[in-house]
Amino acid sequence: MEIKAHALALTLNKKEVEQSMNEETKSRLVPVTKWDEYHPWPSIGGIRHLIAHRKKKKCEHVFIKAGGRWLIVEDAFFNWAYSNKEA
Repeated sequence: MEIKAHALALTLNKKEVEQSMNEETKSRLVPVTKWDEYHPWPSIGGIRHLIAHRKKKKCEHVFIKAGGRWLIVEDAFFNWAYSNKEA
């Protein structure tokens, strides 16, 4: 079995292997300004509120600032939202 897997990996070029690995492990980064194009909730204003209070809300890991733009780590956001449901 291991030999077959090794042989298969040799037949694929490096780019294809890296791409398939990235698709399985990579979360989408969504710019705050584009959030409503992907999801109806929360509003962009709600996202901005979370960014302003990210330490208090314990969601620092959900947002990344890159090149002056705030990006949302989509999977991390929904994991945080599900684990912080209010009753």
